Amino acid sequence: LSSAGRTSCDYVQLWKDGPKWAEFNVGAKSVVEYGGSYCWGHTIDRDNGGRYYDGDEDIQGGEHDTAKNLWGDKWQMPKKKDLEDLRANCNYEWKENYNGSGKNGLLCTGKGDYSGNSIFIIAAGYNDYGRILFTESTGYYWSSTPFNQDHAYRMFIGEGDPDVQNTSRAYGHSVRAILK
Repeated sequence: LSSAGRTSCDYVQLWKDGPKWAEFNVGAKSVVEYGGSYCWGHTIDRDNGGRYYDGDEDIQGGEHDTAKNLWGDKWQMPKKKDLEDLRANCNYEWKENYNGSGKNGLLCTGKGDYSGNSIFIIAAGYNDYGRILFTESTGYYWSSTPFNQDHAYRMFIGEGDPDVQNTSRAYGHSVRAILK
């Protein structure tokens, strides 16, 4: 990130009319960096207090959108549906030591006309009140969509297909932005 809190990140489109996914995580400078680990609706990396936004509205593009606040107005957090569409419209392959980086994660590749496009979703683990757990074996990525006052939807990655589920907003998760 630059001193202005903005980034120059390229994007990848993985299916027709789909969102344009950032090549790497918010808080990272390359595809093989973990990036930040944020409580839902906040911008403080690795917050030990588990503070999160407790509103009941979708935060995409709003004042609590982590991607928008850290990378600028053209980026935003994906909605739950964007994560579900990513799961439905891509092929997946677990990669150990991705491109010799020593990092593991899921390579998501488009289908058909988009089969030449892919993003690497790094296994950055998650932050449990200051303890970073399960790096290199799992990754957790926030959506902008709330489940209830204490939970929001996230995407889980591991060696199988990704899964969209809800969890406590107090956990620190990665954010993979989409271009507005």
